[in-house]
Amino acid sequence: MSTEIRKTGFEVVGDIPWGTHFCLFYETKFDLIEIAVAYCTAGLEAHEFCLWVVADPLTVDEATRALKQAVPDCDRYFADGSIEIVRAPDWYLPDGAFDLNRVIRGWNEKLARASARGYAGVRVTGDTAWLERKGWGDFCEYEELLNHAVSNQRIAVLCTYPLASCGAAEILDVVRNHQFAVTRRRGNWDVIETAGHKQAKAEIKRLNEELEQRVVERTSELTALNTELTKEVLQRQRAEKALLRSESYLAEAQRASRTGSFGWSVSSGEIVWSDETFRILDLDPANKPTVEFILQRTHPEDRAFVQRILETVARDRKPLDVEHRLLMSDGSVKYVRVVGHPSTNHESGDFEFVGAVTDITDRKRAEEALRRSEGYLTQAQSLTQSGSWAWNVHTDTRFWSQETFRIFGYDPGKMKPNWSDILERTHPDDRGAIEQQAKLEATRKEDSEFDWRIVLPDGGIKHLHSISHPVMDESGQIIEVVGTLMDVTERTRAKQERERLRQLQADLAHINRVTTMGELTASLAHEIKQPMTAALTDARTCLRWLRRDEPDVSEAREAASRLVIDVSRAAEIISRISLLFKKAAPQRELVDVNDLILEMIVLLRNEAARYSISIRSNLADDLPNVMADRIQLQQVFMNLMLNGIEAMNDTETGSELIVSSRRGEGAQVLFSVADAGGGLPPEIARNVFDAFYTTKPQGTGMGLPISRSIIESHGGRLWAIPNSRRGTIFLFTLPTEVTAHQAVLA
Repeated sequence: MSTEIRKTGFEVVGDIPWGTHFCLFYETKFDLIEIAVAYCTAGLEAHEFCLWVVADPLTVDEATRALKQAVPDCDRYFADGSIEIVRAPDWYLPDGAFDLNRVIRGWNEKLARASARGYAGVRVTGDTAWLERKGWGDFCEYEELLNHAVSNQRIAVLCTYPLASCGAAEILDVVRNHQFAVTRRRGNWDVIETAGHKQAKAEIKRLNEELEQRVVERTSELTALNTELTKEVLQRQRAEKALLRSESYLAEAQRASRTGSFGWSVSSGEIVWSDETFRILDLDPANKPTVEFILQRTHPEDRAFVQRILETVARDRKPLDVEHRLLMSDGSVKYVRVVGHPSTNHESGDFEFVGAVTDITDRKRAEEALRRSEGYLTQAQSLTQSGSWAWNVHTDTRFWSQETFRIFGYDPGKMKPNWSDILERTHPDDRGAIEQQAKLEATRKEDSEFDWRIVLPDGGIKHLHSISHPVMDESGQIIEVVGTLMDVTERTRAKQERERLRQLQADLAHINRVTTMGELTASLAHEIKQPMTAALTDARTCLRWLRRDEPDVSEAREAASRLVIDVSRAAEIISRISLLFKKAAPQRELVDVNDLILEMIVLLRNEAARYSISIRSNLADDLPNVMADRIQLQQVFMNLMLNGIEAMNDTETGSELIVSSRRGEGAQVLFSVADAGGGLPPEIARNVFDAFYTTKPQGTGMGLPISRSIIESHGGRLWAIPNSRRGTIFLFTLPTEVTAHQAVLA
């Protein structure tokens, strides 16, 4: 793979080599645009071909505008085809189905065309907001194949994932299939290099094994060879021709293994270095090597340590094997391993050290990358409050991540996890279910999810959500179960609190209805008395026609028919009233609100008549039905209409309350209740919808707040405005049947 470094465009990541495949977790469209625009801008400035694949809610037009705002000469890049912005369905799903091989072939074709046109390479960013859960497995396989596809290619790929649609399992999948991840935390961008953990670990293992093998082989060979060669150099080049040939071979071997040789006469202080040793220490071979040169190149933090080692080996004449750092003239740091063997010059009798210096910087950096990767994984789990675990079903050994220990409340330094530890923490009511779940995990060859509780030593209870996945051998037998554990305590408690608040609101609304109906007792009694009085008259008339010497059956039948109508009317009124008194959970149904308004006018007609107020309706004929709770809407109209009646009870005779309905803007219907009372002064209008705010001596101040809460729970809005002549108009909107149904599904 080309090691040429490319700028990413954002400081948190810095520079990357070709073949990089990383991802971004974003919360908002603004976060996505910020990173993608910076990424594409850096590519255009570096003469790379750029491809930006966008998905809803981000459109091609929005992405184009954002890029043009960031790049002054952006039109030129679009004109010469240096960048393309396409929709995700057009790129990933041209035939309605996702084909990972076709998509990867598309990347390769773009790279071939870009190379033919002289571009430095291809820079890609693609969003996954279009991805549905059912296609997650295929897309994960594609991401894993993409790692291999971009390796050794002049291509860099940034995959973007909306954080809201990713659970713990999805986050682990994404991180596992990328070299590293970028996300915003506490307002700052962070890099989490856990996505390429498996790849990095395998590569580091290979590098370590290769380096160790090379060191062992080369050290063994070169130590013996260097000993002889150094002796020959110190003994005035006994065999010049053989020595020159040996030095040539040695230099080539040392360059290949990044290993230099040295000889140090402790008695005389004379030091001999090979050319590779000079190169490793970044010193001019024209200089005479000294201990001072060695200490000068040694990293300041290691200098005292190296000086003590040199003094100790010179005094004790013991073998030397030490690792330390060198500080180069350009400020970079090298790691070296120094191996030396003591010997005695048979001719002079001087004590000498001969050995090798090996540049192990690559190995150290690989080890550091592995440690960083493991640290970032722990950090990511802490951030999401999700830990990982593994269970070998044959040996019953278990592995827990640091976050899993924290969730259970155990100290990872003092215990190894086992089944008894899990049962000790499990809530007594859930132990039977957990034991059954463990049996299923050991035998069922499919993923599973379950919720349970644990009890901490201080008595606190945590709610957990577990996801498990079986790992099988070549014969299809389960050998291990791995999974994640998420602390969902806060989420569970918030859900329970929301349910409690909804119940309290329903109870308060019921109390308000009952209180209002109590105030209307006299009016309702009059409303029921009318049909009952008529029914009594019809019954007596029927009996009178039947008691005649010659009963008039026809007249009696007609009187009985009127009796049935009057009694039915009274029963209907009582039924409507009982519904308003009924305390039940809200139930949504299709409601003809015009019919409901007419029912409420009948119910409140006598109350209005007490104050010489008439009620007039102005209802639209083509009004669609709404998905709503009928009783709650009755309560809203009753509150608004009674408020209007009370506002006009001190006005002149002949005042009129007008209840209207019509189609509103978009998929909304609009209702209004207009009175001709004294209106709402500004100081009252500001607080009229506040809980417990009232201007009535006996009022509770809950009618309007409850009404607004009911309307907002139906997806609408309630407000008040001054009437054109005098008084106040209360208006509210409700979504139509289709919109309300979609809201329920959402």
